[in-house]
Amino acid sequence: MGIESTLDPGKLADWKAKHGELHLLDDAEPGKDPTLEVVVRLPTDADYRMFKEAAFDDEGKKFAGEQLFQDCIVYPEPAAVLAHFARRPFARGRFVDKLLELAGSQAKVRAKKL
Repeated sequence: MGIESTLDPGKLADWKAKHGELHLLDDAEPGKDPTLEVVVRLPTDADYRMFKEAAFDDEGKKFAGEQLFQDCIVYPEPAAVLAHFARRPFARGRFVDKLLELAGSQAKVRAKKL
C-alpha cells in the first residue's frame, strides 16, 4: 500500500496551498511495491538560482542537484529520505533527475531564424 492512499486529504490540501503543484515520486518497479515514496514541490525561482550558483562552484557542483532535491521534499522528513539513500545510494540520482525533469530541464525549445 502506497502513501498516496494513506495521506490525510486535509494535510495534502494544506501542502498544496503552501507549496503549489506537488508530485509523488517513487521507485516502484512494474508489479512491485515501491521502497521509497517522496512528495516533492517544484523548485522555485530562488531554488533555481541557488542551484545554478552551487553548480558553478567547484565544491558545490558535486551536490547541487542533491541539495535542490532535499530542499523540495515535502513528505516524509528529509532525514528519512536520506536514510533510504544511505542504503540505496544509486537511487538518489534517479530521484534528482526526475525532479529536474519536472522542473523543465528536458524542455524542448525551438528556434526559428527571422
